[in-house]
Amino acid sequence: FHALVISKDHIKSLVDVEDFNLISHMFRVIKEITISYKLAEKGFRVVNNCGDDGGQTVYHIHFHILGGRAMDWPPG
Repeated sequence: FHALVISKDHIKSLVDVEDFNLISHMFRVIKEITISYKLAEKGFRVVNNCGDDGGQTVYHIHFHILGGRAMDWPPG
């Protein structure tokens, strides 16, 4: 499973966030998705790549939801 939660407002990255209500809303949406797709039962991962060294290639804030399988660590 892989889904994205994307802000309607253009914000370049997590470090550029000024309205923390937006982040709170995005995490409420993440919670709803993980419960709806039954990912919350076994676990899931939420990822935000921030900056060049963090692997960010799309400069618009978004969160990846990964689940449906066991995850390894470190991821890459």
